[in-house]
Amino acid sequence: MQDHDPRSAGMRPAPPALVSTVPSFADAAAAVAGWDDLAETRRRDLRSALATAARLLDRSPPAVPCDVAWLNDALFRKPPGAHRMRTERFGNMVSGLRAVLRRLDLHAPDLRTFEGVSPAWQALLGHARQGAQAACLRHLARYCGERGIGPEAMSDAVLADWAMVDRRIRLGAKAAGRPVVVARAWNNVVAASGMPLPVLKAPRRRQPYTLPFTDYPQSFQDDLQDFSATLAPAEGGNIWRRSRLQGKRHHVLRPQTITTRLFSIRQAAALLVLGGVPAGEIRSLRDLVWPLERVELILDAVIERSTERRGGQVWTVAVALLRVAKYCAERKDDPWMPKRSPRSGSGSPTRSRTPGPAFPCGCANASGP
Repeated sequence: MQDHDPRSAGMRPAPPALVSTVPSFADAAAAVAGWDDLAETRRRDLRSALATAARLLDRSPPAVPCDVAWLNDALFRKPPGAHRMRTERFGNMVSGLRAVLRRLDLHAPDLRTFEGVSPAWQALLGHARQGAQAACLRHLARYCGERGIGPEAMSDAVLADWAMVDRRIRLGAKAAGRPVVVARAWNNVVAASGMPLPVLKAPRRRQPYTLPFTDYPQSFQDDLQDFSATLAPAEGGNIWRRSRLQGKRHHVLRPQTITTRLFSIRQAAALLVLGGVPAGEIRSLRDLVWPLERVELILDAVIERSTERRGGQVWTVAVALLRVAKYCAERKDDPWMPKRSPRSGSGSPTRSRTPGPAFPCGCANASGP
């Protein structure tokens, strides 16, 4: 398996440096020094934001491009705590970067009003029941107004085009999730307005790959149901399953944790199928963890599919597989374990002795007469 320790909060590889004409952080710092219309303390803070961001990216300032899309991918791969930085200080650094990028005409302007929004869009946004809904829709409305797109012409394709442009001109930790938030806000405002406008469906951030449990053999489904009962034994018909846990430490999990465990198993089984294991050969939970190479295949696949902070997802799946392995090891009769023929004799294994030399003289009868 690839060398990876979830506890180290390892991240996906940093994006390669761009070969473009955009200035670097070093160029930006030199430009900041010449902005005489700003106070010296403000210029110092802006240069500090550039230097701090370069340090977090583990690059020298000349190697960091002032490219918003690249920074959206590279700068927010770890939370502030992973850099031993408080959230407030990290936010101040990002705010300083935005100010520099705006001054260089590489970032969207900070417009918090309806300036530049067409009357048709303003009429629609007037139905927003929360200020946050209107705030996140203002950028979309301004984008559409500049291109002559009215609310009645809004579509999923327009939303996708806006998201691509917005990602290149607005720096933020949640850039990838903005289309989802905007689509939800649009649908809420449209519902409140009563206008016959289209309903938006946010583009998928990931392609689904899991399969329903019913796509696997019935024996796997039965084993999964049995395993679920051990996570949080219920009353009545499932009470007999508690006997397996007697004498062992067992903490009843919360319902959300149980749901997460079961979904991790669903992920693991689907990743095995994607890795070339036929679904029909996954006949029990044991087939997820044995042979051990299957565990490596699953965890490596989770790592490859990680698009944000890597560690949490692979750790969750690994914990679920560990619990499955313990469950299989505790079973007294695994129907898929190869049967061993009983040995003759008293039932204890027969030891094979290697013929040794005869007793030395005087030791054949050590107890004496």
